[in-house]
Amino acid sequence: MVHSEVSEALEAIRKEKGDDVVVEELADILIRVLDLWAGMSTDQYTNHSLAKAVNDKMEKNRERPKMHGVLA
Repeated sequence: MVHSEVSEALEAIRKEKGDDVVVEELADILIRVLDLWAGMSTDQYTNHSLAKAVNDKMEKNRERPKMHGVLA
């Protein structure tokens, strides 16, 4: 389901459906990802904190060199 929501977001961008549709699709992506993590956590597939993982990854990405003209 996450993959299909990402595809819908990319299609909305490609077909220039407007920022309201794109943002709605991005919200759908977040909902699906959070639902996936919640299910994995409930089923004890993982006991890691998603918030900590996101913060750790953001810090790691801050330390990476800038590439391909990306400023952030």
